[in-house]
Amino acid sequence: MTHAGGDNVGVLVDTLHFSRSSSTLAELRAMPPNLLPFAHICDAAAAPPKSTEEMLFTARSERLPPGLGGLGVADGGVCGPVVCTLACPFGFERPPTGNGN
Repeated sequence: MTHAGGDNVGVLVDTLHFSRSSSTLAELRAMPPNLLPFAHICDAAAAPPKSTEEMLFTARSERLPPGLGGLGVADGGVCGPVVCTLACPFGFERPPTGNGN
């Protein structure tokens, strides 16, 4: 990112994806704070999805407010403005229905 040549380049840390990756909090803390302007903080079930379809469903429809799942996000801290996903009966991301909706 430092080679991108702009001062408006950064990483949006998503706790759901971060918790399922091989990244560590130590690596995140080692990054310059200006590269971490935002964080998407949510919780989910502790058990990772077993398939791509389950992963997409979890990311789109099973996010939980921090502290209501098993990812441990309520224990840690991430700097920057926080976007918190709220439980909702419908997802903000939906597969296309084929009728333009």
